[in-house]
Amino acid sequence: MKKFMISIMCLILCLSVFTGCSKKEEINNDRTVTVEELGLTYTTPDEWRSYQETNIYPVTLKGEGTFAEVVYGYITTKDMQRLDSGEETSIINCLNNICEIIVAKTENFENGTLANLLAEYQNSQKLSEQGEYSYYIAYGNTKALSTLTGQDLANYNEILAAVPSLTSSISTKAFDDTLLQAKEDVYAKTITFDTTALEGAEVDSTIFADYDLTVLNFSGTYTYPESDEFAVLQEVYQTALDSNEKINVISAIIDTPAEEAEATALKAKNAAGAKFLTIKLDTLLANWVTNNLNGVPSTVFVDSNGQIVGEALEGTKSAETYIKEMNARLEEVKSR
Repeated sequence: MKKFMISIMCLILCLSVFTGCSKKEEINNDRTVTVEELGLTYTTPDEWRSYQETNIYPVTLKGEGTFAEVVYGYITTKDMQRLDSGEETSIINCLNNICEIIVAKTENFENGTLANLLAEYQNSQKLSEQGEYSYYIAYGNTKALSTLTGQDLANYNEILAAVPSLTSSISTKAFDDTLLQAKEDVYAKTITFDTTALEGAEVDSTIFADYDLTVLNFSGTYTYPESDEFAVLQEVYQTALDSNEKINVISAIIDTPAEEAEATALKAKNAAGAKFLTIKLDTLLANWVTNNLNGVPSTVFVDSNGQIVGEALEGTKSAETYIKEMNARLEEVKSR
């Protein structure tokens, strides 16, 4: 069953995309999680605390027949290293599901639509009903239990043993099922990241607040040298500097972090004499790219709140086209 990561993951990560807080910090400071969009509140077990700093990762997914699935997964130390190095960019590919709280129409549980999902786990139980929705918890993923070995399996079983504590803490209430789509719409139009520049400096999406408009270009080194945006973007950047307007230009390389891609991007940037900021993708930005871009190069225009202004430009464009669009989007921002 194909599943999609949805934006209430960001509620578990942190409530504001510009606070700079991480998912680990929020969970450690307060183990109680409230997701208003699902009418759901629960407390993660104290036994999970040490693993939440290293191996437990929460995501919120949406699959066939479900309204939302709040999933807690175990990531092996080896896979954590692969994610950090850029060898692997998909968190979902690395998750060994521990448990998930499933919210779906009651009829989908009763008519067998979700039978295969529940069968992925050793245990499942109904928690409650709110209106036309039911809440279930499923835990002990059979695939994880059969594939993990050694210390990872021991860790997984220790985490799994605390799920009854999580289950007993869960409370639900009536909720407005239109709020989730509204949150999704905002997420699709919001750029957030906490990453490093190509040259190594730390940078996050608070940088948008310093400008009325930011031109954010996405490209990949696998198109180089046939497609190289750096020289054109430098011309756009210089025009922005000369305009006396508060405009910035940032490029994001979608096949980073990865050593070879970083070296290629830096070579291309230096050859073009480009002076604007170039960033690597972190997990949040990589997920946004996967969910929202049809391909690269693509360019979006972002206001001071990280909100996208207008539609994305797809494909390679001339400096004149970028500058024309930049000025038009700036006027749109100023007219608000």
